[in-house]
Amino acid sequence: MKKNIKKNGFVTLEAAIFLPVFIIGILTIGYLMKFIYVQENILYAICDEAKQVSKNAYIIEAAPFYPLTLKKRLETENRNVYKVETEDYKYLYSREGLNGLIRYEASYWMDIKFPIKLYDGLPGKETVVFRGLIGNRNEASPTGLDELEEEKPSSKVWIFPTSGKRYHKRDCTYIVVLPTEAVLTKGIKRQYQSCPICDSKNTEIGSLIYYFEKTGKAYHIGKCPTVDKYVIEIEKETAVKKGYLPCSKCGGE
Repeated sequence: MKKNIKKNGFVTLEAAIFLPVFIIGILTIGYLMKFIYVQENILYAICDEAKQVSKNAYIIEAAPFYPLTLKKRLETENRNVYKVETEDYKYLYSREGLNGLIRYEASYWMDIKFPIKLYDGLPGKETVVFRGLIGNRNEASPTGLDELEEEKPSSKVWIFPTSGKRYHKRDCTYIVVLPTEAVLTKGIKRQYQSCPICDSKNTEIGSLIYYFEKTGKAYHIGKCPTVDKYVIEIEKETAVKKGYLPCSKCGGE
Protein backbone atom coordinates (compact mmCIF):
# COMPACT_ATOMS: atom_id res chain seq x y z
CA MET A 1 0.00 0.00 0.00
CA LYS A 2 2.80 2.36 0.92
CA LYS A 3 4.55 1.48 -2.34
CA ASN A 4 1.50 2.53 -4.35
CA ILE A 5 1.22 5.76 -2.41
CA LYS A 6 4.89 6.48 -3.10
CA LYS A 7 4.48 5.72 -6.80
CA ASN A 8 1.40 7.94 -7.07
CA GLY A 9 3.32 10.68 -5.31
CA PHE A 10 6.05 10.59 -7.96
CA VAL A 11 3.45 10.75 -10.74
CA THR A 12 1.84 13.78 -9.11
CA LEU A 13 5.23 15.48 -8.69
CA GLU A 14 6.18 14.82 -12.32
CA ALA A 15 2.85 16.17 -13.49
CA ALA A 16 3.30 19.29 -11.35
CA ILE A 17 6.71 19.88 -12.93
CA PHE A 18 6.10 19.03 -16.59
CA LEU A 19 2.48 20.11 -17.07
CA PRO A 20 3.24 23.86 -16.71
CA VAL A 21 6.21 23.43 -19.07
CA PHE A 22 3.97 21.64 -21.58
CA ILE A 23 1.32 24.38 -21.34
CA ILE A 24 3.91 27.13 -21.78
CA GLY A 25 5.26 25.27 -24.83
CA ILE A 26 1.81 25.08 -26.42
CA LEU A 27 1.17 28.76 -25.70
CA THR A 28 4.55 29.70 -27.16
CA ILE A 29 3.80 27.81 -30.39
CA GLY A 30 0.45 29.59 -30.63
CA TYR A 31 2.16 32.92 -29.97
CA LEU A 32 4.74 32.31 -32.70
CA MET A 33 2.03 31.24 -35.16
CA LYS A 34 0.18 34.50 -34.55
CA PHE A 35 3.42 36.42 -34.95
CA ILE A 36 4.13 34.72 -38.30
CA TYR A 37 0.54 35.34 -39.46
CA VAL A 38 0.80 39.09 -38.75
CA GLN A 39 4.19 39.27 -40.42
CA GLU A 40 2.82 37.53 -43.53
CA ASN A 41 0.00 40.09 -43.69
CA ILE A 42 2.54 42.92 -43.44
CA LEU A 43 4.69 41.50 -46.25
CA TYR A 44 1.63 41.00 -48.46
CA ALA A 45 0.50 44.61 -47.92
CA ILE A 46 4.00 45.96 -48.65
CA CYS A 47 4.30 43.98 -51.89
CA ASP A 48 0.72 44.75 -52.96
CA GLU A 49 1.25 48.50 -52.56
CA ALA A 50 4.66 48.17 -54.24
CA LYS A 51 2.96 46.82 -57.39
CA GLN A 52 0.84 49.96 -57.63
CA VAL A 53 3.84 52.26 -57.15
CA SER A 54 5.81 50.30 -59.73
CA LYS A 55 3.00 50.51 -62.32
CA ASN A 56 2.64 54.28 -61.89
CA ALA A 57 6.37 55.05 -61.90
CA TYR A 58 6.39 55.90 -65.60
CA ILE A 59 4.07 58.89 -65.09
CA ILE A 60 4.96 60.05 -61.57
CA GLU A 61 8.33 61.76 -61.14
CA ALA A 62 8.21 61.60 -57.33
CA ALA A 63 5.95 59.34 -55.29
CA PRO A 64 5.63 60.13 -51.60
CA PHE A 65 2.34 58.24 -51.47
CA TYR A 66 3.82 54.78 -50.88
CA PRO A 67 5.05 55.22 -47.27
CA LEU A 68 1.96 57.23 -46.28
CA THR A 69 -0.54 54.83 -47.84
CA LEU A 70 1.32 51.81 -46.55
CA LYS A 71 1.52 53.11 -42.97
CA LYS A 72 -2.25 53.66 -42.92
CA ARG A 73 -2.94 50.27 -44.48
CA LEU A 74 -0.70 48.33 -42.09
CA GLU A 75 -2.22 49.93 -39.02
CA THR A 76 -5.78 49.57 -40.35
CA GLU A 77 -5.60 45.95 -41.50
CA ASN A 78 -3.58 44.72 -38.51
CA ARG A 79 -4.90 45.84 -35.16
CA ASN A 80 -1.77 44.40 -33.53
CA VAL A 81 0.59 46.63 -35.53
CA TYR A 82 1.46 50.20 -34.64
CA LYS A 83 4.39 52.64 -34.57
CA VAL A 84 5.04 52.09 -38.28
CA GLU A 85 8.01 54.29 -39.19
CA THR A 86 9.65 54.67 -42.59
CA GLU A 87 13.40 54.49 -42.05
CA ASP A 88 14.51 54.67 -45.66
CA TYR A 89 12.59 55.36 -48.87
CA LYS A 90 14.27 55.93 -52.22
CA TYR A 91 12.39 56.45 -55.44
CA LEU A 92 13.73 55.78 -58.94
CA TYR A 93 17.43 55.65 -58.14
CA SER A 94 20.24 53.77 -59.87
CA ARG A 95 22.61 51.18 -58.48
CA GLU A 96 25.06 48.71 -60.02
CA GLY A 97 23.87 49.38 -63.56
CA LEU A 98 20.16 49.12 -62.70
CA ASN A 99 17.95 52.17 -63.00
CA GLY A 100 14.44 52.92 -61.80
CA LEU A 101 14.92 51.17 -58.46
CA ILE A 102 12.58 51.84 -55.55
CA ARG A 103 13.59 50.95 -51.99
CA TYR A 104 11.41 50.90 -48.89
CA GLU A 105 12.50 50.08 -45.36
CA ALA A 106 10.25 50.38 -42.34
CA SER A 107 10.15 49.36 -38.70
CA TYR A 108 7.05 48.58 -36.67
CA TRP A 109 5.90 47.10 -33.40
CA MET A 110 3.66 44.04 -33.11
CA ASP A 111 1.59 44.21 -29.96
CA ILE A 112 1.00 40.47 -29.63
CA LYS A 113 0.80 39.80 -25.92
CA PHE A 114 1.90 36.49 -24.46
CA PRO A 115 -0.82 35.02 -22.17
CA ILE A 116 1.51 34.80 -19.17
CA LYS A 117 2.75 38.35 -19.83
CA LEU A 118 6.35 37.33 -20.36
CA TYR A 119 6.43 39.50 -23.50
CA ASP A 120 4.61 42.66 -24.48
CA GLY A 121 5.14 42.28 -28.21
CA LEU A 122 7.96 42.20 -30.70
CA PRO A 123 9.61 44.74 -33.02
CA GLY A 124 9.69 44.08 -36.74
CA LYS A 125 11.55 45.46 -39.71
CA GLU A 126 11.00 44.89 -43.43
CA THR A 127 12.96 45.98 -46.51
CA VAL A 128 11.85 45.65 -50.12
CA VAL A 129 13.65 46.70 -53.28
CA PHE A 130 11.80 46.67 -56.59
CA ARG A 131 11.93 48.36 -59.96
CA GLY A 132 9.52 50.91 -61.35
CA LEU A 133 7.98 50.05 -64.70
CA ILE A 134 9.64 52.95 -66.49
CA GLY A 135 10.85 51.00 -69.52
CA ASN A 136 14.29 51.23 -71.05
CA ARG A 137 14.73 54.51 -72.84
CA ASN A 138 17.98 53.31 -74.46
CA GLU A 139 16.09 50.80 -76.58
CA ALA A 140 13.55 53.22 -78.07
CA SER A 141 12.91 53.21 -81.79
CA PRO A 142 14.71 55.90 -83.81
CA THR A 143 12.78 59.14 -84.02
CA GLY A 144 11.91 60.37 -87.48
CA LEU A 145 12.81 63.85 -88.76
CA ASP A 146 9.18 64.93 -88.77
CA GLU A 147 8.84 63.97 -85.10
CA LEU A 148 12.05 65.80 -84.20
CA GLU A 149 10.79 68.98 -85.83
CA GLU A 150 7.40 68.67 -84.17
CA GLU A 151 7.35 70.65 -80.95
CA LYS A 152 5.35 68.87 -78.30
CA PRO A 153 4.08 71.27 -75.65
CA SER A 154 4.81 70.43 -72.02
CA SER A 155 2.67 71.97 -69.36
CA LYS A 156 3.87 71.52 -65.79
CA VAL A 157 1.70 72.23 -62.77
CA TRP A 158 2.17 71.88 -59.03
CA ILE A 159 0.03 69.87 -56.62
CA PHE A 160 -0.16 68.95 -52.95
CA PRO A 161 0.23 65.14 -53.12
CA THR A 162 -1.03 64.52 -49.58
CA SER A 163 -3.91 67.00 -49.47
CA GLY A 164 -6.11 69.08 -51.73
CA LYS A 165 -7.34 68.42 -55.28
CA ARG A 166 -6.18 71.58 -57.08
CA TYR A 167 -3.27 72.18 -59.43
CA HIS A 168 -1.35 75.46 -59.35
CA LYS A 169 1.20 77.58 -61.18
CA ARG A 170 4.72 77.67 -59.74
CA ASP A 171 4.37 81.31 -58.67
CA CYS A 172 1.00 80.73 -56.97
CA THR A 173 1.09 82.11 -53.43
CA TYR A 174 -0.04 78.73 -52.15
CA ILE A 175 3.03 77.08 -53.69
CA VAL A 176 6.01 79.44 -53.38
CA VAL A 177 6.11 79.28 -49.58
CA LEU A 178 6.18 75.48 -49.40
CA PRO A 179 9.05 73.01 -49.86
CA THR A 180 9.36 71.00 -53.05
CA GLU A 181 9.88 67.25 -52.98
CA ALA A 182 12.76 66.12 -55.18
CA VAL A 183 15.32 63.40 -55.65
CA LEU A 184 18.67 64.42 -54.19
CA THR A 185 21.26 65.11 -56.87
CA LYS A 186 24.82 66.40 -56.80
CA GLY A 187 23.51 69.69 -58.19
CA ILE A 188 21.13 70.14 -55.24
CA LYS A 189 23.95 69.27 -52.84
CA ARG A 190 26.12 71.94 -54.41
CA GLN A 191 23.38 74.56 -54.38
CA TYR A 192 21.92 73.88 -50.94
CA GLN A 193 23.52 73.07 -47.61
CA SER A 194 22.41 70.25 -45.32
CA CYS A 195 19.83 71.01 -42.65
CA PRO A 196 21.32 71.07 -39.11
CA ILE A 197 17.94 70.20 -37.58
CA CYS A 198 17.29 66.88 -39.35
CA ASP A 199 21.00 66.20 -40.08
CA SER A 200 20.44 65.61 -43.80
CA LYS A 201 24.16 65.67 -44.67
CA ASN A 202 24.38 61.84 -44.71
CA THR A 203 21.47 61.47 -47.14
CA GLU A 204 22.49 59.43 -50.18
CA ILE A 205 22.19 60.62 -53.77
CA GLY A 206 18.87 59.36 -55.14
CA SER A 207 16.96 59.74 -51.88
CA LEU A 208 13.83 61.85 -51.55
CA ILE A 209 14.50 65.25 -50.02
CA TYR A 210 12.64 68.54 -49.60
CA TYR A 211 13.88 72.08 -50.20
CA PHE A 212 12.47 75.59 -50.36
CA GLU A 213 13.38 76.56 -53.91
CA LYS A 214 13.06 80.34 -53.55
CA THR A 215 13.28 81.02 -49.84
CA GLY A 216 15.48 78.30 -48.35
CA LYS A 217 19.19 77.52 -48.20
CA ALA A 218 19.10 73.89 -47.01
CA TYR A 219 17.65 70.55 -48.06
CA HIS A 220 15.72 68.41 -45.58
CA ILE A 221 14.59 64.82 -45.07
CA GLY A 222 10.96 63.87 -44.55
CA LYS A 223 11.03 63.75 -40.74
CA CYS A 224 12.35 67.33 -40.48
CA PRO A 225 9.89 69.53 -38.52
CA THR A 226 10.20 72.20 -41.23
CA VAL A 227 8.57 69.83 -43.72
CA ASP A 228 4.91 69.83 -42.84
CA LYS A 229 3.26 70.19 -46.22
CA TYR A 230 5.02 69.99 -49.57
CA VAL A 231 4.40 70.13 -53.32
CA ILE A 232 5.47 68.18 -56.39
CA GLU A 233 5.60 69.02 -60.08
CA ILE A 234 3.68 66.91 -62.60
CA GLU A 235 2.29 67.24 -66.11
CA LYS A 236 -1.01 69.11 -66.26
CA GLU A 237 -2.49 66.26 -68.32
CA THR A 238 -1.60 63.81 -65.56
CA ALA A 239 -3.08 66.07 -62.89
CA VAL A 240 -6.35 66.34 -64.80
CA LYS A 241 -6.51 62.57 -65.23
CA LYS A 242 -6.09 62.18 -61.50
CA GLY A 243 -9.06 64.45 -60.86
CA TYR A 244 -7.25 67.68 -59.96
CA LEU A 245 -9.01 70.96 -60.77
CA PRO A 246 -7.43 74.36 -61.54
CA CYS A 247 -6.63 76.60 -58.57
CA SER A 248 -9.34 79.20 -58.02
CA LYS A 249 -6.65 81.79 -57.25
CA CYS A 250 -4.00 81.37 -59.95
CA GLY A 251 -5.98 79.33 -62.48
CA GLY A 252 -3.23 76.72 -62.72
CA GLU A 253 -2.26 77.92 -66.22
